[in-house]
Amino acid sequence: FMAHCAATPVGSTVAGYPIEGLSAETIESSLNAIYDAPIQIFYEDNEIQLRAKDLGLELIDTSVIAPRMKEAAGTQCSAKSFLRSIFSPIQNQPFAIDIPCHADDAAIRQWLKTEIKPRYDTSPVAPQPNTQGIGFYPGQSGREMNIDAAVNEIAAAFCSASERTVKILVNTSEAPAADLENLAIQIRAIIDQYQDSGQITEVALIDPKTDKTLDIARCDRQDITPEISFTAA
Repeated sequence: FMAHCAATPVGSTVAGYPIEGLSAETIESSLNAIYDAPIQIFYEDNEIQLRAKDLGLELIDTSVIAPRMKEAAGTQCSAKSFLRSIFSPIQNQPFAIDIPCHADDAAIRQWLKTEIKPRYDTSPVAPQPNTQGIGFYPGQSGREMNIDAAVNEIAAAFCSASERTVKILVNTSEAPAADLENLAIQIRAIIDQYQDSGQITEVALIDPKTDKTLDIARCDRQDITPEISFTAA
């Protein structure tokens, strides 16, 4: 009876880690190895590995495993269990021992803000003028991680014995349309390429969507006072 009831039931776990046939010492060593190993974090196609100790975190106290397992075994090997075993085969139920895990959200958030955000977040960029030719270079979309979601998912991965991969939620924003300031740079570049010495060239434009105006006058690669007068009316 004692040998049978002391055996760990199939499906039993400690901190989500299967422990069938393992001693408390082996479980403690295995969990320490798991929690000391890095988790995998993906910012889109960029893989980042992060250890809890890199952030100064102590996740779990594995010294509680042995007494918790002894407590669980004591429940299985109680006097009531012995009496029941006289009349029917013992059917021990699997047990799950939870180990408190402490992943400091503030430390994770600070790491994301100082190490990940500057490296991978990008602001959207409007189409830029080709100052050596004609036309614009394509704009670029922006991307920004959801820090709140990333903090929660990284903390959960640190405290999991099996689910130790995180895909950071990244929000994207489309590239804005080219604005009048970029258009002005393009116009100045074109004028300077084709203008003769001493020639005066002036271009006046109005954006019908915003009513913003653009009035450029150039001579010998220098801005001069515009002379064209117009209104939006």
